[in-house]
Amino acid sequence: MPQTRAQAASAASGDLLSQAQSSTTHIVKKGWDHWLIIGPKTVTTRELRPKEYLLQDGKPVAPYWFAERLRNEFAVAAFLRANTTIPVPPSRLYTDGGLLHLETERVLDGIPLSDFIFTSGKQVRETALRAVDAQLKETILPQLQSLRSNRIGSVDATIPVFPPYRVFQENRRGWHRVTSEKQEFVLCHTSLNEQSIIVDPATYKIVAIVGWECAGYFPPYFELPLWLDTLEASSDVYSEAKARELAFFGLTTADLVNESARKPAI
Repeated sequence: MPQTRAQAASAASGDLLSQAQSSTTHIVKKGWDHWLIIGPKTVTTRELRPKEYLLQDGKPVAPYWFAERLRNEFAVAAFLRANTTIPVPPSRLYTDGGLLHLETERVLDGIPLSDFIFTSGKQVRETALRAVDAQLKETILPQLQSLRSNRIGSVDATIPVFPPYRVFQENRRGWHRVTSEKQEFVLCHTSLNEQSIIVDPATYKIVAIVGWECAGYFPPYFELPLWLDTLEASSDVYSEAKARELAFFGLTTADLVNESARKPAI
């Protein structure tokens, strides 16, 4: 089953991080919606200039919600570092040359969980997954679920609402800020997969959780156990989750328009 663009980009980023663990040189990689610069001590993500946008049918495709996602990742990471024991690397958000940059401290004592899933034998892979699953369920997910709100969206209410990437991937429509009389929404990572979980290769201890760009307060079912799934299973899980999450907004997949395919970026 083919990868989604998000999965392919995530896998590529994870591969680069693995390659750079012992490197003192810079690795620069252009994704479809960003530049990734991996240095000896930091990883920096920056938004694209309009002239760097990918072309589709000769038309530039503007990334969806990218500046907002960088702002959100910074806000969520800072919030978690201040209010939980979840291991989240320090980061800083800044503008250079009119472009937003998010610089995050490198995690040098760990590797992506994907390294065990895709390159290790069955016994090592299963041992690593069991250890990670236990840690997530015992310490990390309970802390996230204890952080509650009566509105959906970012911990920073000035950031517009956007759902997980699997939902808005090709559509920049406005998303309604759903509210409730009760604090029924919990903080969700929304993309807690093998690329976003960094572990100690010797002990399988989780040393960092990264990739918080689409995190926010949502119904608990927006958090999927993606770390347990194969790529093929993840594709099915993504499709089912997308339909369920669209229904939360009163929408179906037929309501989404692939805007990049019908008009140029503005």
